Amino acid sequence: MKKIATAFLAISLLATTPVFAAEQKSNQNQQQKEEMVVSQIPQSKLPKTVQASLDKVYSLLPEAKNLKLYDSKMYSSNIKGKEQPKKYTLGFNKSGKREDRKINDKEFIIEFDETGKILHFTFTKLSLVNLEGNTREKKAQDLLKRLYGKEANEYKIKKVLEISKDNPNYKGNEDSMRGTIVFMPTSPEKEPVLILFNNKNEFTSFKVSTRDILKM
Repeated sequence: MKKIATAFLAISLLATTPVFAAEQKSNQNQQQKEEMVVSQIPQSKLPKTVQASLDKVYSLLPEAKNLKLYDSKMYSSNIKGKEQPKKYTLGFNKSGKREDRKINDKEFIIEFDETGKILHFTFTKLSLVNLEGNTREKKAQDLLKRLYGKEANEYKIKKVLEISKDNPNYKGNEDSMRGTIVFMPTSPEKEPVLILFNNKNEFTSFKVSTRDILKM
């Protein structure tokens, strides 16, 4: 039970941390990586692939259309002289101002690669709509399909991790922490997808992770 709780907490932390942040930390000591960040990119200047994926999210989170962009960044990097795919992170809230962020405000943060593939998004006080399925797992599969299209067929549910309600880390985090549905890809070249849910079985976060986290 302790191992499961530890794994869940580690997955939860990763699932609520954008990929770019995790990568920056893990590469602090790697002098061979060069990274450039461009901030405050207007939404109108986003690549069409990114905007198309953002529209998919809006179809699932209609309330999000009323939120304003408060932060946008593009990350480009190269490792050993080889250019890596660009990544875009966007943050939305009610006011469109970072300093106005409040714990109880509606907000969502999302990350894409340059092809428009969603790598991470987490949403606060927003509810997904129009998901098909009569179980938590079926709805998670539909969410993956809505975001990834036919590529979703290449992922299968590996496990569902749930944290005990008696766990001290659960208390006070009921709205965001209850469990994680882990999707494993059939291809070794792709990474697992994690979907977090709360005590109401509402999804709160979507995250492309690494296989290492599943070994815990």
